[in-house]
Amino acid sequence: RPDTPPTLVKVRLDRRVLLDDSCFEFTIASHPVSPIQITENGNIIYDKNPSAPRTASPVPLREACLLAGQVTPFAGRCRRVNAGSHRRSPGGSRELGIIRAPSILHSHGQTVTSSSVPIPSSPRPWREYVSLCKPKVVVLIVFTAVVGMLLASPGVVSLDALSFDALVFGTLGIGGAAAAGAAINHLADHRIDAIMARTSGRPIPSGKVDMVGAAVFAAVLCTVSMVVLAWGVNVLTAVLTFGSLVGYAVIYSLFLKRATPQNIVIGGAAGAMPPVLGWSAVTGEVDPHALLLFLIIFAWTPPHFWALAIHRHREYAEADVPMLPVTHGVEFTRLHVLLYTVVLFVVSLLPFVTRMSGPIYLIVAVVLGVGFLVHAVALYRRRDDRLPMQTFGYSIYYLFGIFAGLLLDHYAGAW
Repeated sequence: RPDTPPTLVKVRLDRRVLLDDSCFEFTIASHPVSPIQITENGNIIYDKNPSAPRTASPVPLREACLLAGQVTPFAGRCRRVNAGSHRRSPGGSRELGIIRAPSILHSHGQTVTSSSVPIPSSPRPWREYVSLCKPKVVVLIVFTAVVGMLLASPGVVSLDALSFDALVFGTLGIGGAAAAGAAINHLADHRIDAIMARTSGRPIPSGKVDMVGAAVFAAVLCTVSMVVLAWGVNVLTAVLTFGSLVGYAVIYSLFLKRATPQNIVIGGAAGAMPPVLGWSAVTGEVDPHALLLFLIIFAWTPPHFWALAIHRHREYAEADVPMLPVTHGVEFTRLHVLLYTVVLFVVSLLPFVTRMSGPIYLIVAVVLGVGFLVHAVALYRRRDDRLPMQTFGYSIYYLFGIFAGLLLDHYAGAW
């Protein structure tokens, strides 16, 4: 109301954010009709009055004050910019995540309860739940699982009852379990995600999905997936899938990720299971050839993820996540990306060596492997900031290509 006295609310940053005297720029999300000013020492540094031009001048802040025309719960984002400069630069601007008002705010000696935080809502809330599933990752998981199913079927797949059940229910169950694991990972990492620029916009740290909703969503996905696999496929596949989910969502996300720089190497075993799951969905057993597919993904995971970790190593350091470039340095990690890429190249030849696949796959594996080695060598020898993400991007195409090559060789031999 117009006669409501101004309310002064202090906003304190998490101490993990305040690592130095860098400048911070606040963007406050509040009720659209509320004029908002952020002040420091009585000086206005941010003015969101509808009648005033929008301004945002970053200043060295340890504490900010919100001066609003009414008592309004609020949330905001904090972005670090170059110290001593009011100009954003590509290398000096990094979003640090959501800054929320505490649940109890003190105003002129009185206690004001902030019961909710008005985060801008999505016009399609279901999209936020889809985002919880990490759909791009799930697509890659389902693809490798389906390849495992098709390679387990001799010749061209016939849609008899067993193959159809394995293909349809197996795909739904494995994909649903992967989505459930991704949602649990969001829950486990929500504090880290709020600090890192790459993940601060995810549904939970951005406030678009609450913790309870995400937990219920993950539990339902997990339950339905296990029922589909046990009833529509076989018990072995359901048990192996559940073990993989626990390995990723619990052992890796809750413990390994924060405990050791070898988190990716050890936790990669869970991520390498999809082709084994697909194979067991068709045959009802764990075949040695399926384990070769497991080895390919297991060897692929470290160079794939460490390339990304090099690019984001400062954010991981700020979030206190002991990724290899944080604990052992970027140069050490560059070397290990190269070494693991060599291991991957050798492992990728095993399907041909064991006569699981033929010359078509060999050509695909060698061409893609040489391309990966070229990226890894360049990452090791050159100090180009673009190379880590280029290597990371190529690694995704590499895995798609390797499994597509296995499938192409399989059906070329059948025909």
